[in-house]
Amino acid sequence: DFAPDAAASEALVAFAQNLRAFDALIEFLEAQAPFGRDALVVAASGNESRHADSQPAAISAGLPSASQGVEAIGALERFGAEFRLAAFSNINVDLCAPGVDI
Repeated sequence: DFAPDAAASEALVAFAQNLRAFDALIEFLEAQAPFGRDALVVAASGNESRHADSQPAAISAGLPSASQGVEAIGALERFGAEFRLAAFSNINVDLCAPGVDI
């Protein structure tokens, strides 16, 4: 069946275009540093993971947080008196912060 292959190809093309756009933005921001215009770019890692499901799935951080030069932020949830990675939060992050019931 050609249709699924064509759809997958289109999705990969769109992903690559988005990645290039984010990379160009970060390159532009980094070029401003010599002029005293430093920038810290942060983005949510994504909410596609399913850590608590009967068939858990841990998904890596997606765009734009997966772009080089972007800090990926994951979500934490309360677990008793402590915090843990939220059931939906993607992995491979740089930093986590409360993201449930805030």
